[in-house]
Amino acid sequence: MKKLISILAATGLVATTSSSVLACNKDNFLGEATITADTNNVSMTVESSKIVKGCLVMAYDKEDTSVGGINDGDAEDGKAKLKISVDQSVDRKEEKTYTLKIGIILDPSSSEDPEDIGTVKITVHKVAPAESK
Repeated sequence: MKKLISILAATGLVATTSSSVLACNKDNFLGEATITADTNNVSMTVESSKIVKGCLVMAYDKEDTSVGGINDGDAEDGKAKLKISVDQSVDRKEEKTYTLKIGIILDPSSSEDPEDIGTVKITVHKVAPAESK
């Protein structure tokens, strides 16, 4: 009986922990966008209280640099418009989803590393192969 109680207690602890992690991660999710088959980029607006007028806002993945972006115009207090692009060298035979970090640099003239403020999900649609004639 003691063994059964300890197993149930451990299961309850794991379930509680994972739901807390998901809840925290959800707060940092700033949006999603799709790069369609007929283009290599998409514009999207991200909103966060950490974004201030004139700061640099970027979408990136340190491990995979094939998709990323930077603010398209000036950031305003609380929001910025980003232009997210997929590198033309990327093989687009299959649809792929990327999770990019959103980082800000308060002084664009500095060489500081970005402060991560959240994530966005970018789906890149596959491109049909060109028909041969």
